[in-house]
Amino acid sequence: MNYPLISEYIDAIKSSEDNFEELSYLRPVFGDDGLPVMTGGNFAVVFKMKDERSGKFYAIKCFTKEQEGRAEAYREIAKELKDVSSPYILSIRYLEKELFVDTDQTTETEFPVLLMDWVEGKTLDKYLRENIEEKEKIEALLTAFFHLAEWLVTQPFAHGDLKPDNILVREDGSLVLVDYDGMFVPAMIGQKSRENGSPDFSHPQRSEEIFDEHIDDFSILSILLSLSIVFVNNNLLAKYGADGRLLFSKNDYENIQESEVFNNIPPIIGKITNYILLFEEACKDLYFHLKEKQLTPINVLIIELIIYSPGTSSLNITTSLYSFNSEDSTTPLRVLFEDNKKPNKSTGWQAALLLHILTIIFILILADEIWSGIGWGFCIGLFAWIFYYCDYVKKDGNTESCLWGCLLAILPIAIYYVFFECIYMLINNLKERRQLL
Repeated sequence: MNYPLISEYIDAIKSSEDNFEELSYLRPVFGDDGLPVMTGGNFAVVFKMKDERSGKFYAIKCFTKEQEGRAEAYREIAKELKDVSSPYILSIRYLEKELFVDTDQTTETEFPVLLMDWVEGKTLDKYLRENIEEKEKIEALLTAFFHLAEWLVTQPFAHGDLKPDNILVREDGSLVLVDYDGMFVPAMIGQKSRENGSPDFSHPQRSEEIFDEHIDDFSILSILLSLSIVFVNNNLLAKYGADGRLLFSKNDYENIQESEVFNNIPPIIGKITNYILLFEEACKDLYFHLKEKQLTPINVLIIELIIYSPGTSSLNITTSLYSFNSEDSTTPLRVLFEDNKKPNKSTGWQAALLLHILTIIFILILADEIWSGIGWGFCIGLFAWIFYYCDYVKKDGNTESCLWGCLLAILPIAIYYVFFECIYMLINNLKERRQLL
């Protein structure tokens, strides 16, 4: 089936009240150039429309090329998304023979449209490049994408063409997915993929036979790793990036060990996260499933990157003192951390200090000698600091640091036993000799 030209769609949309079957209450929004506000793609053009009754804005997607199975696919997608309540996904309606278009391309005059909520925002790629020097905005963007990824990998469906151009950044920094042409939903099990996604964000071996809830996993890792790299060193985007993609390309995926950008990833990312290992594994495994893996928690990643990133080391903070609210996907973690540093807030070191003092007092009461009681009370009280130190680092899984902390705390006890007792015995001997004299 042939479809109208974009210019023919424009003429039809201008008289939407006469050309829509069910959506006649929608009117086009015009730009400064006098044309309807619209965006174009490979298979469709999207117009911004306004509901004259409510004032709400919608997006009308009109198709310019045939795509096999599209009508049935959108019916299934609309049915699946109807019960999904998430800021990441838009509700959609697919309407057959909805828009009358006077066209020379075919004898047909009535064409399908897709109705969606209109989203004001910029594509992730454009937003990143416009704010490449704004450390906190990149931080917030990485935070928001991580939460989107966390949500998406748990869903029974997949977007199918996950790339920066299909991720919009709203004014408040939240993200939303658009363009559901390649989406997979459970009702499509056994079908072939209608498209294989963008080469620079899809597995290099992906084919139409690979079509399930895991098809976004590779794209998620590529975007997540790219954003992490840019957060550490924003100069790498200009060096390795290009229009339409972030850092990695299909050529990088096909030979990841020889990839220049892969071999120049800032070492701190590999030290803190498992993203590099997962990404390398995914490039080599067509059936890599991210849903079976564990991504490094975002608070560990971001806060440590804030510490080590150029220009931010003065913050001098660590994740173990940081409490992150996972339900807040838009607030920059730097801001949340600063809120956590409010004065008069009870902290672990205060509890350890209090327990240490109480231990000294308790041992002093039981001891026969004052100095001996103080010495042993001080050393035994050091165990409070051992527990505090272990709690301080346990969230990072740094067992080696815990071990060294224990040894450092036990060391003064050994020193006391060897030296203080010797000095104490020497003082007692001197006292006895003095009494004899």
